[in-house]
Amino acid sequence: MSVSINHPCTMCKNAIPITGSYGMSRCKAFPNGKPPEFLLSNIDVRQLKECNNGYKYEYDGSPKVG
Repeated sequence: MSVSINHPCTMCKNAIPITGSYGMSRCKAFPNGKPPEFLLSNIDVRQLKECNNGYKYEYDGSPKVG
């Protein structure tokens, strides 16, 4: 599943860079790809105590796109 570079997940220090024109949004919390409810709903990952696997959103200011 592709994600907009404006989505907060792309600005997280735990994000894995998106590569290719249909890159899958991945991170340390979801190394096999983020579930649709994180990308297509009103969940604000910046407000979650934890996303998954002990990781939470941590802003670092630069989009992870390749």
